[in-house]
Formats: sequence, C-alpha cells, structure tokens
Amino acid sequence: MEETGREKGFAGKVILGGDFKGKSWAQNEEREDRRGALGLVVANVGNRPTFVRRDQKSILDITMVSEERKDRIRNWRVLEEEETEPS
Repeated sequence: MEETGREKGFAGKVILGGDFKGKSWAQNEEREDRRGALGLVVANVGNRPTFVRRDQKSILDITMVSEERKDRIRNWRVLEEEETEPS
C-alpha cells in the first residue's frame, strides 16, 4: 500500500477503509508493525465491535485517513443494524 500510494501520488490524500489486522500504537497494541507505520490516523469512534459472530467480537474494520484529510470524516460510527452471513 505504501509503494502504491507513492507511485500514484496519493501522499496526503488518503481515506482508506477495510478489514485490517495490522497493529499500531494508536490501537493500544504492545508493538507497532510495518502496516501500522504508514502515517495514517484511525477515524473509528467508540468501541462497538465491527465483527460479531457467536461468542467472537472484534474491531477489525478500520477507517484510516491521512492527517490532511481527517477533517473529511464526520459522524463515523458502527451502525446498530446487523448484517447476517449467508447460510
């Protein structure tokens, strides 16, 4: 992602959402890994899980944004409606 951003000239113009498993100091992880050091801030607000299945709950879905674009994120939240997996 870092290489692609540089190649495409995205520096400072990034809003990125996805299912991320990278560790970052911003997420109170004990260590920061390579994916957590891209200069993006986490836009997620609150602590409602984005993944719930049976007895598993986690915040895997993260919205990250560059400092230059963080003012474009407003009213970020996890919706209360549930989506179900196909059987």
